Amino acid sequence: MEHVVGLVWASPALLVVAAIVSGRLSVAKAAMLGLVASAVVAMLSGVVPFGFSELVIALARGAWIGLTIAPYVFGGLLFWQVAARYASKVDAASASLHGAPSGIPESAPERRRRLFFASFLIGPFAESATGFGVGMLGTVGMLKNFAIAPRYLMVFGLLSQTMIPWGAMSSGTALAAAYARIPAATLGLYSTVPVALLMPVWLTMFWRTAKGAGFAGAVGDCVREASWIAVGMLLLAAANATTLP
Repeated sequence: MEHVVGLVWASPALLVVAAIVSGRLSVAKAAMLGLVASAVVAMLSGVVPFGFSELVIALARGAWIGLTIAPYVFGGLLFWQVAARYASKVDAASASLHGAPSGIPESAPERRRRLFFASFLIGPFAESATGFGVGMLGTVGMLKNFAIAPRYLMVFGLLSQTMIPWGAMSSGTALAAAYARIPAATLGLYSTVPVALLMPVWLTMFWRTAKGAGFAGAVGDCVREASWIAVGMLLLAAANATTLP
């Protein structure tokens, strides 16, 4: 019975994921569908009485939380607009020199590098600098001209969240450090261990997804990408270690 209840409460999130993967609904429409489904689930199977007045209060609280997050999201989107315009000018200049269409790298190795760059470098950086999923939006934006199927594009977007302990301006990590009564830099240093242990899983997922999306790489590409990740994790640990009290 508990498993059934858990599945019912998870159904709005599963519905949103299914709607996005299907490609039939935009992200905004899928989010609205999830909101309606959440309201229905709460009103029909809530553990406490949940009526129209409680729904209004919950929506008002959600709107207030959204308003506090909105400046970070808009700041991140502004960052991406500036970066995208600069990148488009670089692509156009490169295309005029090589006689190739702009917007997408010309060779397969360059496309593979852009894919890795967006998923593991630019996306996580944007998430750490702004947070609240902006890294995911940026990753998807960088890959919009690659003609990638939505189910693969979603995976690449989610890979931008691999550095989540340092994302959203590290507010979650700072709060956890306060509860644990240890410096935030210390918790950040400790967090590199589980993140580093999970990186082989995320890299394997990236390799399999890239192959399925038509961007398979050679063994040398995989070694180079794993080396980038290893060096990045070492630098991240060193940066946290240097700020220890």
